[in-house]
Amino acid sequence: MTARQRRAHLRSGDRRSGHRYKITADLEYRVIHEGQILQTGSGRTLDVSRGGILFKSQEILPVGTLLELAVAWPARLDNSVALNLCVSGEIARASGDHNAVRILKHEFCVRGRYGLANRRVSLWPARAVAVPASA
Repeated sequence: MTARQRRAHLRSGDRRSGHRYKITADLEYRVIHEGQILQTGSGRTLDVSRGGILFKSQEILPVGTLLELAVAWPARLDNSVALNLCVSGEIARASGDHNAVRILKHEFCVRGRYGLANRRVSLWPARAVAVPASA
């Protein structure tokens, strides 16, 4: 984003400095507290940036909630290998059915035989992404 575009965003009330990409993909999430999974759910991304993900779900998650996301990434590695974007983050804001996650850690994982929840298998690989104890 150029300096001129950044200034235009600030004038329009959008204070985010990173470019947001309109990517819609299925996701699953797990709410984490002291190493325990408290809640699970699913949703769909609305947009993604380097620092965060905006997603829609049926649950409103409180600001500050630590969670892990597994996003069914729309692009495939070498046009054949399905990937998940695995993210550790925290809810930065929530409104209605929209939740914004601040990314603390991320990595791409090979989905392999893992599918989506509605196919009776999980997006989660055998090894989970660790959420840092303090953010």
